[in-house]
Amino acid sequence: MTGFFDVFLGVLIGATMSVPGVSGGTTALCLGCYGKILTATANLKRKGAFGYLLRLGIGGISGFFLAAKLLNFAFQQVPLMMTLIFSAAAGTGLILPAKDSIKKFSLNGIICFLLGLISVLAVEKLPQGMGNESILLSALWGIFLAAGIILPGVSTSHLLLVFGLYDDVASLSRFQD
Repeated sequence: MTGFFDVFLGVLIGATMSVPGVSGGTTALCLGCYGKILTATANLKRKGAFGYLLRLGIGGISGFFLAAKLLNFAFQQVPLMMTLIFSAAAGTGLILPAKDSIKKFSLNGIICFLLGLISVLAVEKLPQGMGNESILLSALWGIFLAAGIILPGVSTSHLLLVFGLYDDVASLSRFQD
């Protein structure tokens, strides 16, 4: 039963990652599995760690593509309602990390926040679609995306949009005629 639950958690996390502006890391934090994901990632040789991450990964990939398909349909049918729903979801997803961060206020936290803010602003200033032109830049985008998957508050889908790759990835969930 635990294996099925891990896949289910992965589906939920992956589904949120398909929405630009919503963080899969924040979802994992809210679901209570963020610490276990970090521990398993740091200790892959530990018994069960790889299997746990594999189950989450299978669920995450399934959730991402299933949600992309469903969300595409929903946004076409009722765009205003969907925009309001996801704006509310993104806003409430900030409450738990913000609550925890306020308790642990420190100079290191401020420095990390500023470095993160500078990184986001730097990435936002890059021309869209740059990742499609160079293997080196594609590798760099992969590093940013990997960090986006792990860090709460960073939206992987938004990074894909910034890199000009979101439509390419989202199109993988559509059936080709």
